[in-house]
Order: sequence, then structure tokens, then C-alpha cells
Amino acid sequence: MSKPVEDRQDVNEINNVYGKKHKQIKGSFDLTAFDQAQKAAAEEFEVVKRSEYEITLFKLKAERDRWQKQVELAKEGAIDWSAAQIKEAEAMIQKLTREINDASNFINLMADKGFGGALLTKLGFNDEQIEALSEAVSVVIDNIKAIADAEAEAAEADAE
Repeated sequence: MSKPVEDRQDVNEINNVYGKKHKQIKGSFDLTAFDQAQKAAAEEFEVVKRSEYEITLFKLKAERDRWQKQVELAKEGAIDWSAAQIKEAEAMIQKLTREINDASNFINLMADKGFGGALLTKLGFNDEQIEALSEAVSVVIDNIKAIADAEAEAAEADAE
């Protein structure tokens, strides 16, 4: 037995309500599958001993990828986020991308200038200042070695 016409709900309205629910359930499923895939990748990653740099980079990329997946699902309507939430998530993606790039740039600096040179560059020293500091440190080290050698010679002379 069917309802009278005035009591019937519009087909488009029904499709919109259930279509949105369908998208959200599918989005929840997709995000859960994504999280499981990330967990499996993390477990596989942890099998091999890694450097702190590799571990940090892996974690940053995983976090960025999760935010990207959430934004993608939110834009499809699969996650019920406001425009402000999407904007905040996109800002977080930019921040994480910058951190990934900064970490990568520091490693490249280390390859070119060594750890000390890379650290000084990050602290704002230019190449001339780093060279001057390096020369000053070399002079100090040479002086310390000369003092240590002189003390060793004096100790040997006293022992004779």
C-alpha cells in the first residue's frame, strides 16, 4: 500500500540523504583502509634499522599523506568537514611539506659542508664566516696540541 502523494518524500531528497550517508560510509572505509596500509608500511619500514633522519622523514611523510587523504575525502563529501577544517588541514600539509624539505635540505648541506658546516649554515652563518671560524678553531687546536706536547716533553725530562 503506497502513501498518499502529499505524504511522499521527494525522490531527489531521498537520494541526497542516502547518497551523502553512502559517501560518508565509503569515506570512513577508505580512511580505515588507508590507515591500515600506512600501519603495514610502518611495520615493514621498522624491520630494517634506520637512522633518525630516515625515521623522522618517514613519520613526517606518513602524517602529511594522511592529511592529504582526509582533505581529498572531505572535498568529495566523504568526510563531513567544513571549509575552515579543510583550510586548516591544507595549512598542516604545507607545514609538513616544509618540514620534509627542511630535513632533506639539511642532509644535503651535511653532504656538502659536513655536520658543523651544515649546522652553522642553518644558524645563519655564510661561507666566509664558516671558513673564518674553521681557521680560528684550527689555530686553537694547534695551540692546544703544542701545549700538550710541551707538557709531555717536560714530564719526560723530569722523569729522566
